[in-house]
This record gives sequence, structure tokens and C-alpha cells, in this order.
Amino acid sequence: MKILIVEDSLITRNHLEKTLKEEGYEVSTAASGEAALQTIVNMSPQLVLLDLYLPGIDGLEVCEKIRNHPGVYGTPHIIMLTGKTEQQDIVDGFVRGADDYVKKPFNIDEVILRIRVVERKNAAVIELLQVGDIIINLSANSVREGGEEIKLSKTEYNLLVFLAKNKGVALSRMNIYERVWEDEFIQGNRIIDVYIRKLKKKLSTFDSHIESLQGRGYILRETL
Repeated sequence: MKILIVEDSLITRNHLEKTLKEEGYEVSTAASGEAALQTIVNMSPQLVLLDLYLPGIDGLEVCEKIRNHPGVYGTPHIIMLTGKTEQQDIVDGFVRGADDYVKKPFNIDEVILRIRVVERKNAAVIELLQVGDIIINLSANSVREGGEEIKLSKTEYNLLVFLAKNKGVALSRMNIYERVWEDEFIQGNRIIDVYIRKLKKKLSTFDSHIESLQGRGYILRETL
């Protein structure tokens, strides 16, 4: 499982990183809210250990941004690391989208146990989308075609997922762009076509499922 540690204390960050790597996890770290958001885009972690006290964007805002933009940041499990003891502070974290919390100073064994709970939940709920030979594992953010794992960029993956979730539905360029890129669509923008070609190049059977709607948009079908 891929874990991102977001903690501005170097001692705490290094301690968590060393321990979790020894436990066999793939670990990345960030010392600020801004760095955390960029790392999530690049790494696609299944779990974020998120300190609430951060320079710049604090942990609550990071949590809220992740939950408000799943197309950009995915849907990682979020465990708050907090020295706050007021009940309202903890409630605020849950309201912003956190799944769990650990109070500082924490026992590392408690953190590991909570991570293992997340692993069990992820193993129990594996969300799959399938289009022909293309299988998308939403829990692992991975794509396979004919049993072989296919490496996609973040945008390629998000585009494929959006099309697959709307299989059989005619999607306008504006709809696709605003949902995948989360930005305002400008007429004449051909970036969607560029990424459709990228998917056709990486996925050998994708071309047999995607249909262009005469420049108006696209529809993904089980068979053409």
C-alpha cells in the first residue's frame, strides 16, 4: 500500500517513514500542505497520514481540497495526526473529510494498527470497472489489459475512469473537460483528442470501444 506522510516535524516525519518502510509500505513524505497536494497528484496514495498543523495550507484545508476534487487527488483514506484535544477540533477534521485520527504524542504501534485496518477495508472493497479486456481497479488506481498492467499518467487514468463510469453515454467535450480537468472549457480546445490518442496508443483494444461523435464529444461502448 502507498502511504503519504504529511508532517512538518522532521523528527516525527523521519520516524514514521523509517518504521512504515520497515513494515513493507511504499512511503513518500511532505512537509507542507502545498507539497502534500502535489505529491498526491504524482503518487496516488491509498492512505494519507495528515498533520493538522502545517505551514501555509493547514491540514484541514488539505483534507477539504482532497475531498472536493477527487478527479485530481483521488479518494485516499485520511488519518489525522493531531495534538489538538478539543472535541470540536476533531469534529472539524471529520467534517472536512478525514476518516480517522491519532492524537499526538502517538504510539507507533497504534498507528500501524490503524493502517492495517485501512488495508483490510481496501482488500474487502475492490471496485472494478471493465470495458472489454480493459479492467480498471479503482481501489489500486491501476489498469490492466489482457492481464498485463498498463502504466497511465494521472490525466490518462482519470479520463479513462470517467469514460468507463459513463459507458454507453454520449459525453460532450465540455462535460469531459470540466469533469476530468476540472477547469472551464474553451471552445476549440483539442486537449481531449490528444489524450484519447494517448489511450489508443497505450491500450491496444481502446480504439474498438471509443467512438467520436463528429467533433462534438465521445462515447465509450462495450463494443462498436
